[in-house]
Amino acid sequence: MGQLLHPQLTTIRQDLNHMGRAAALSLLHRLGEQDTPPVPHVSPPQLIIRESTAEPR
Repeated sequence: MGQLLHPQLTTIRQDLNHMGRAAALSLLHRLGEQDTPPVPHVSPPQLIIRESTAEPR
């Protein structure tokens, strides 16, 4: 989406496959062991620098 605008917007890309896999595994784990607390999962983002970001001064 960011590349469609002018100037092109700097955005964050996240691995949706990793996020979906982690969510499904977490759900299956919670269904099997209902008394366990939820476990946070972190999917590292990737910064996509485009035209809307200026160089540092």
